[in-house]
Amino acid sequence: MKLATTRSDARNASRGARRSLGPAALAAGLLLAAVAAAPLAEARWTIREVGNHPDYNLELEFHFALSLVQGPYVSSGTGFGPGARITAPVLQNGFVTTINNSVAISFGVDWIHFSSFAKTNVDDFYLPLVLQWNFWLTDEWSVFGEPGLALVLRTNRSTTAAPVLNAGARWLLTDDFAVVLRGGYPVVTVGLSFIN
Repeated sequence: MKLATTRSDARNASRGARRSLGPAALAAGLLLAAVAAAPLAEARWTIREVGNHPDYNLELEFHFALSLVQGPYVSSGTGFGPGARITAPVLQNGFVTTINNSVAISFGVDWIHFSSFAKTNVDDFYLPLVLQWNFWLTDEWSVFGEPGLALVLRTNRSTTAAPVLNAGARWLLTDDFAVVLRGGYPVVTVGLSFIN
């Protein structure tokens, strides 16, 4: 009898996590569209100007992270917390030699807090390492893709590895300061970036 109840609870929690993904993904998409609409229309397109992007050595990003992935023993499929990334360029002119693109390595940490069935705290620490491929569309906007891996450390002392697959956008407010939006698996982030 106890096993059936446990399976039923797990099934219901899984359904709840899937239902919560839709509204959160829609909200993130609408936010990105609203933020991008006005400045993108006024910006000067630079995608065909090879190398016409900030020449930086390091990008330091602080962000708010949201995880839509349900962790183990978690009653809520949504967790949240702070995070940071350090990004260093490895190719100023990226894989496609005819457009304005660059390649960087990015690593960092996200501390995600979940609520649990037992009303105790469950925290995940994501340590992502990704390849960031940037496409510099305008003098103010770039988009990027990030494939990679993350080490996931859990407060229950388990450690796993997870794939990382993100897409994002960077809005350059100045040559040294940007707003960064990132969405994908396992987290969605919104933050501020300092480019040096």
